[in-house]
Amino acid sequence: MVRFILILTVGFLTGCTSRPHQTTPQASTQPQRSERPKHSFSVGMSRKEVRAELSDSWLLVAASRPATGWSSQTSPPAGARAVMFERSHPDAVEACDVYWVGHTNAPNMYFGKWLNYFYFGANEKLIGFDRWVID
Repeated sequence: MVRFILILTVGFLTGCTSRPHQTTPQASTQPQRSERPKHSFSVGMSRKEVRAELSDSWLLVAASRPATGWSSQTSPPAGARAVMFERSHPDAVEACDVYWVGHTNAPNMYFGKWLNYFYFGANEKLIGFDRWVID
């Protein structure tokens, strides 16, 4: 019984100890970091702005709309995705850029790689973008 009381007392006293009080708060002395995604895109950006944002990525394909229209045989893999985009959107894709974003980093998956597709209208403004994985 004496051992139990001794253990309980030591545990209680140990729990009551605290660190010395700091006079200057650390949170106010360091600026707050704002977390921003590495790449951010919005419809209406110019092609030049998109390319500047992706300067650290690998541009795989930069394709312009052929006179006969997009097809899966046109500038693979841009043509097939441009066809799919046009089917689900009212705007015509006049140019398609395909990037392997973050190619210098470890892969996001065990097989394949993520490709980002950027679709531009007649005025070279971004009308949409997609991300697809290829094997």
